[in-house]
Amino acid sequence: MYIISGRLRAEYMDLDTGESMKAILQSGDLVTIKPRCAHAYYPLEYSQAVEMSATIYDPADTVTHKLDAGRSSA
Repeated sequence: MYIISGRLRAEYMDLDTGESMKAILQSGDLVTIKPRCAHAYYPLEYSQAVEMSATIYDPADTVTHKLDAGRSSA
């Protein structure tokens, strides 16, 4: 995902190890998400981003996972 403009709070969790991380992303940041990494993005202001992938999106490959949304930012 490439952040075109704005700022986002990002939350990540490795589903195999349980390790989690939060970060603030801003214009110009590029993020690569590895397989089995739960992730969520929360805009802190008006923001624009573009997601890209070398594979076609398959809704059957999507698994809902609850992150600690609403807790303090990074």
